[in-house]
Amino acid sequence: MSVLQARRKMTNDEPSQDVNQYWLIILIALASSLLFISVLLWWLSHPQSFLVKKITIDGQQQTNPNDVQKVIAPYLNVGLFYLQTDKIEQAALSLPWIKNVTVKPVWFNTLHLQVTEYQPLAQWQKNTYVDPTGELFNVSQPLVNLPQFAGEKDCIPDMITRYQQIQTTMQAVPLHIKKLICQPRKAWAIHLDKGIQLNLGRGEILPRLQRFMKVYHRILAQYASSLGGDLGLSIDLRYTNGIAVRLARTE
Repeated sequence: MSVLQARRKMTNDEPSQDVNQYWLIILIALASSLLFISVLLWWLSHPQSFLVKKITIDGQQQTNPNDVQKVIAPYLNVGLFYLQTDKIEQAALSLPWIKNVTVKPVWFNTLHLQVTEYQPLAQWQKNTYVDPTGELFNVSQPLVNLPQFAGEKDCIPDMITRYQQIQTTMQAVPLHIKKLICQPRKAWAIHLDKGIQLNLGRGEILPRLQRFMKVYHRILAQYASSLGGDLGLSIDLRYTNGIAVRLARTE
């Protein structure tokens, strides 16, 4: 065989060797990938993988974060992929101030809770309060500077609406609602500070309030200023063209 023929044979063999090396590299890469994926899947399937080591809480004002961590702790002994978020949410909802909570695992070892708390609008009964949506909730500590709602429980939605209307209407007078009463047949009464009680009756509530405000500005404001304390007045606004005023013992 001549030198030229030998060189041609070697040249023809080189592409075949390159192809074999190429496929060998691919096979090694695939085997490595499969091994890595197998190990990863085994690790992820292990209940103790990605244990929660950090808890973040947003939205709380009245709720102590330590109390949240305490009530959800029994459900954190497994990894992120095995957490029962519904049970964690229910545990958090057992705390007095929490109205809603959303639980979200965050890679690799963090659990995030987004909390919505009740916003007290008025007191309903002892340690029971009403929020602006009409839901009742209980807290152990007394809350101050809140009006009291009194009446049947099914009257609460109407009381919220009336309270907001009355507040808006009475912005021009320096008086605050201490008690809003929904009487039978939806008759309304209000106890204000300075010892003033208003009997509003049924219907035409806002016009009657405006009539009271005129009387307060013209007469009662000076009277209240001179006394410097509670007026102790019961005012009946159910009349068409006037009001009836009498001394009354405030509650």
